[in-house]
Amino acid sequence: NMFNGTIAAGLLNLRTTTSSLQMSLANNQITGVLPADLLASLPSLNSVLSLDLSQNQLTGTIPADFVTHAWTPNLLSIILNLSYNQLSGSISSSLFDGIKQELTSFSLDLSHNAFSGNLPVLFSNFGKIPQSWLPYIALNNNQFTGGIPNDVNFFPNSSFSGSLTVDLSNNPLGGTIPETLFTETPAQSAASVTLSLANTSLTGTLPQGLLTNVPEPSVVRTIVLNLANNTGLSGPLPSNWIPTLNGLTLTLDHVPFGGSIPSDWLANATGINTRISAQNC
Repeated sequence: NMFNGTIAAGLLNLRTTTSSLQMSLANNQITGVLPADLLASLPSLNSVLSLDLSQNQLTGTIPADFVTHAWTPNLLSIILNLSYNQLSGSISSSLFDGIKQELTSFSLDLSHNAFSGNLPVLFSNFGKIPQSWLPYIALNNNQFTGGIPNDVNFFPNSSFSGSLTVDLSNNPLGGTIPETLFTETPAQSAASVTLSLANTSLTGTLPQGLLTNVPEPSVVRTIVLNLANNTGLSGPLPSNWIPTLNGLTLTLDHVPFGGSIPSDWLANATGINTRISAQNC
């Protein structure tokens, strides 16, 4: 089908009770703004809320309390896809207020829009992430600026054992790379973090402590870090950057670090899944 027109505020005003709601209106010609109370009329879900409005022609901003309306007491999973629209403006600092510890998974895709301003306050709230979360957050291909907040830690807490994927690529973020991105209290279980900062106008030197702050884990811990196409970064490559990880993928393509890859990198990259890409640097 090819739906057009705007979204009615009462679209999700269901007359029957249900444990989960999965609705896709992707790849249509829906226009207009997101109704502020679109999710306010939901029944009390106790399982999954999945709403896909990607690849439409939505405009305007995301209402400050848009997501908060969906957090019913028993909801376990939220999947929200608004990618490939024409949404713009900044993202309110209150969008994620009341974040629920009971959630087991959270997926937010706002990629390929025209959002601007600083990164959402969500990135200062990773310490609240429960250990079982499997979050996916895509903000790539927007116009976010203001750099990466210095208090962001992508290993959110000592009990975090799930996987976290954050894509911030293709935004004019600017600023430097905080050394504390991967610091944490040693955990007792495995965790995996995938972070893409490719083509984000980063500047400054490659911080000495970025990867050495990761404690040597007693279990498998994987980091996938993409810094490609940041021509404002400079080297040399820190000789102590490669921690003793069981899995590390590091992409430095088109980063003018200068010099050669330190011999210590190959000596210390003992993980069986360690991969380093540094093309055309």
